Amino acid sequence: MIRRGEVWWADPFRMGVSPWLTVSTDEANSYGAYVGVPVVAHPDDSLLAVGLGVDDPVSGALAVEQVMQLRFRWFQRRAGHVTPLTLARVDAALQLLLGPVKEIGPGPLDL
Repeated sequence: MIRRGEVWWADPFRMGVSPWLTVSTDEANSYGAYVGVPVVAHPDDSLLAVGLGVDDPVSGALAVEQVMQLRFRWFQRRAGHVTPLTLARVDAALQLLLGPVKEIGPGPLDL
């Protein structure tokens, strides 16, 4: 199963595999609703970059503003899991980008 905080090599654009961080919740992932952000080589390539540290599975920066849905068939292989600090920094960048998450209570969403 693909989990939140894992980096996977994926090919969403059919232009070759590149690393992507899964930011969707494990619950969403269990339904096949994957959301990720790409890893870029240079932080300057991103408007809202989160740098990856030496303990993260790949090097570069996460281009948080390029968050997008990913399909299961695009995932190729797992690279590893980012550190809790990196994931916290990504969460902060996503909150800056998308706004604060509002609690809606327990139970599934009625969409």
